[in-house]
Amino acid sequence: MDLRMPVMDGFEALAILRREFPDLTIIMLTASKTRDIVQQARGRGASECMLKPFDPEELRGILRTAFGWTGEGFRDGSAEAKDSRG
Repeated sequence: MDLRMPVMDGFEALAILRREFPDLTIIMLTASKTRDIVQQARGRGASECMLKPFDPEELRGILRTAFGWTGEGFRDGSAEAKDSRG
C-alpha cells in the first residue's frame, strides 16, 4: 500500500486495516526521501515499509519473511497466499 493515495493517506488506511484485521501483513511503499517515514509507518503498525524505488531483492526477502514465499510458491506447497483471517 502506498502512503500517498487519493481520498485517504496510507496512515489513515493503515489505522483502519490494523483495527479491522490486527493480524494482517501490511507492506507500505513511499516515495519519501527520508527514512524517518519508514520508522513512522512501522511505529503505526505497518509490517514493513519500503522506499521507492525499491530493490526487487529486498521486496522478495520481505515477501519470504511475511508470507513464507519461496519464489515458486509458499512454504506449505500451495501456489496462493492464505487469507490472514484463517
